[in-house]
Amino acid sequence: MLLRLVEMIAGDGKPLNAMTSGPLANVSATYSYTSNVMNRLNPTTTAGAANLKVTGYAAGADFITQVAMGADPMDAAKDAGKTAVLGYVADAIIPGSGNIVRFLSKFI
Repeated sequence: MLLRLVEMIAGDGKPLNAMTSGPLANVSATYSYTSNVMNRLNPTTTAGAANLKVTGYAAGADFITQVAMGADPMDAAKDAGKTAVLGYVADAIIPGSGNIVRFLSKFI
């Protein structure tokens, strides 16, 4: 029954192949996990610029919070920088994981 439905959708009696027909059939760019990670690491791409902006805001907020809580400004800057780098790379590898890594970096 399901095969008959697929044949009716395809129209020519052959099963529908989603890789050769459909909305993404004419996309010429090849995307892979590695290229997506590299795009998120490259600050000149849209994804990389967004990642850099979020990381910068997080590092700035981290620095200001630490100084407001009485930490030495030099130590706060080093810690915020470490947190920013780890969060930037983590968000590039697994989007959305930067917040967890930023939190866990406080214990390193």
